[in-house]
Amino acid sequence: MSTTLASQHVVLPDGDGFAIGPARVTVDGAHILAVEPGATAQPGDDDLGDLLLTPAFVDAHTHLALVALRGAAVGAAAAGNMVEDLFFRFESRLTGADVRAFARAGAYECLLHGTGFVSDHYYFGRDVAAALVETGLTGMVAPTLQDLSGPGAGRADAAFADTAAIHADAALAAAGVVAAVGPHATDTVSDDLWRRLHRFAADAGLPIHAHVAQSVDEVARLAARSGDTPLGHLRRLGVLDHDRWLLVHLLYTTDADLAALDDRHTLVLCPSSQAQFGFPAPVHRWQAAGRRVAIATDCAASNDGMGLPKELRAAAALRVASVARTPLADRFARTGSLADARALAADRDRLWSATQRLGAPTALLHAVWTVGAHLHGAARAGVLAPGFLANLAVWDLHHPAFWPGLDPLRALVYGDPAPALQQLMTAGTWRTARGHHADLARSPAWREARLEASARLAALTGAPHG
Repeated sequence: MSTTLASQHVVLPDGDGFAIGPARVTVDGAHILAVEPGATAQPGDDDLGDLLLTPAFVDAHTHLALVALRGAAVGAAAAGNMVEDLFFRFESRLTGADVRAFARAGAYECLLHGTGFVSDHYYFGRDVAAALVETGLTGMVAPTLQDLSGPGAGRADAAFADTAAIHADAALAAAGVVAAVGPHATDTVSDDLWRRLHRFAADAGLPIHAHVAQSVDEVARLAARSGDTPLGHLRRLGVLDHDRWLLVHLLYTTDADLAALDDRHTLVLCPSSQAQFGFPAPVHRWQAAGRRVAIATDCAASNDGMGLPKELRAAAALRVASVARTPLADRFARTGSLADARALAADRDRLWSATQRLGAPTALLHAVWTVGAHLHGAARAGVLAPGFLANLAVWDLHHPAFWPGLDPLRALVYGDPAPALQQLMTAGTWRTARGHHADLARSPAWREARLEASARLAALTGAPHG
């Protein structure tokens, strides 16, 4: 059965940007059937009036279950290799039931912030997929593949089986949940496993989703193993020629690495996580090389929250983050001279001009909306267009978070829009009543999910959790 939504303020693609105006959007099942720009409400429509209708956000890289370690990573492992020193030790003790419970908690937080689609990379992938269905979040799930080290070492065959099972599950697909192939990283996956997963992804027509060049330890291991960079090593293996890639973090990439990539590769920036660990990715180089950029949360364990708007603000802050620590800044601090002040201001202006795309609301929203068209061929999200998942967000432009509503797109990026979120649809189903989206956090379903997750976390850590 189809339903048609109408609003005076609908965000639709418009060339390289977005246009806001009246439109009707018809939803049939889990997908958008038709969009009529310029049309006004007709009898029988669900008339939103002057509420703002947008795509739900797309989070291109998550570990939902790691919400269980919210805030723990920075204090416990910031000085070392956080992935190996903290996450691997915790993850080696997890069961599928633990992952399912923790992933539900992470999914609820995503929904509350207006996220409708995630690209999750984690162990026990079938349990992650079940958590998505149970909460109503859509997404693609990449069961983590490892064989050299990490909690998944020795479970590669099981992870392949999970990937194939998710891919073949028609009920999951109908709920907007699909599979991806998830090698963990270049230093935890052997060359043989890379070749095997590449063949598997090609045969199944699935994207590959991997962490690449995320630590100096990874760079050192690849240098010892192959004398190359992580991306260079993948290129020499022949796996970078796959049709659809998500390359996450890329802290250590050369200009030659970036030049070898193309439109098959989406580069994923996780700014809040990287800010907390003091090493932001060189996203300005990604953009200068013409690469597609997605912005993601990563996990609440390393950034403390699963809301994408704060990630957009964090990405924008990268524009001139280095200005205060340049030699010109140091010189002005010593001399205090007007000439040095002017030189510092000129350097800031140069950087500001060179990084305009990092601060433009349109470019930032492309990284959490339109990028969803490129993640998975069978589950496109993030655009109000026929054939895309019916993942829709309804916002109150009269809410204090938006008022006076002169530039709603900028408010979504630079404001704190979550309190103004009135309702969220994923896969064609409203997840809350209009005007009561925040009640999701007070629902019986969330209470039940929280109690189970809390009990499991207490059993794992020995500490009480509410």
